[in-house]
Amino acid sequence: MCRVYMEKMDKGPWVICEEVPGARTVRFSTFIRVGSILETRKNNGISHFIEHGLFKGTKKRNSREISLEIESKGGSINAYTSSEHTSLYVHVLPEDIEQSVELLSDMLFNSVFDEKLMEKERLVILEEVKGYFDSPEHVLLQRTYERLFGEESPLALPVEGTSESVKRITINELREYWKRYYYPENIIISAAGKIKTEELLDTIRKHFPEGTGKSPVKVPEIKKNGTDKKIGVFNKRGLKHEYVTLARETFSYTDTRKYPFLIVNTYLGGGMSSYLFQRFREENPLVYTITTFTSLYKLSGEWGIFFSTDRRNIQRVLDILRNDLKNMRLSEKDLECVKKKLKGALSIELESLGSKVARNFKEIFYYERYRTPEEVLNNIMSVKLDDVNDMMKELLEPDNLILTILGGVNHVHW
Repeated sequence: MCRVYMEKMDKGPWVICEEVPGARTVRFSTFIRVGSILETRKNNGISHFIEHGLFKGTKKRNSREISLEIESKGGSINAYTSSEHTSLYVHVLPEDIEQSVELLSDMLFNSVFDEKLMEKERLVILEEVKGYFDSPEHVLLQRTYERLFGEESPLALPVEGTSESVKRITINELREYWKRYYYPENIIISAAGKIKTEELLDTIRKHFPEGTGKSPVKVPEIKKNGTDKKIGVFNKRGLKHEYVTLARETFSYTDTRKYPFLIVNTYLGGGMSSYLFQRFREENPLVYTITTFTSLYKLSGEWGIFFSTDRRNIQRVLDILRNDLKNMRLSEKDLECVKKKLKGALSIELESLGSKVARNFKEIFYYERYRTPEEVLNNIMSVKLDDVNDMMKELLEPDNLILTILGGVNHVHW
């Protein structure tokens, strides 16, 4: 039986630790409450830039020593940036956890952001940005978010930044931004595996600096100024398919409507057995790819349908979708099938230490308490058919969905 402990350390981070019987390794992750949602168009990409800079050297380690310290023992170290947080994490053997905690603390609080090294890393990030914007799917989603929330909204900013914004960020701005957000109280630590909570807490107290006394950063009210235009077409030469989204704003991660929403989303886009795949790949082979996408944040969210198809098929797909979405309702049998799918998916997902760590972090970040998987599953299993069909009626109303197309199509209607 897994045991989960959580503690808000005095002048320190939140810590949540899951002791997993039978595990042979430990996943230790730090989550800093900073991401692109706190940025502006001018400094867009600075959170991601800092994430890269954490690996370029501290006051006592150079870049190679950072990676070698973990990898020489067979472990792994990595990081990522998202809209709402940045994460730095390791996966190691239990006997290496103290050394790993000390290393991550050193990276988080003692990085130097050497100017010459950071200028080299800027070139790496610019190549990363180019790669993202070479992807039609990425460009389309970016245009979708800009139309949903407004180009200046933090919810529409790409996590990696743009070439223009990354070139504009100065080293002094990086250091100031890092100082503003990288302090113990603004961090959540989530660990899982073969580990004892008290030993972990002692290790954190030993190697993390004393806190500042400041409160964690709170996400401010998000400025949103989405488009009134229902259709947006962006031409891009050389594409063999039209890339299409139908999307809308939704609600926050903690909204109780999330559970019927989750059922609707899974029914529509949950794998090859989903409604959309069967309807447009098996019954009517009109698309190459079709699925749903969603992100729920602290203060808002979005949901949509994505597909790619030949230009000749696009209007037919849209016509079928409009009719289907307008009239779609689930039966009791459909509902039970989706609940069973979600129950199995949640159980399988939690076999992974990485998934446990990520899930437990979200419990603290969004709820500031721990809800067991059984509690979450009960929320899903208790959803009534009327709740689901009410959600379908609200979510899938075609007139509330904006259409965004990347390709060369001249005229469509929705």
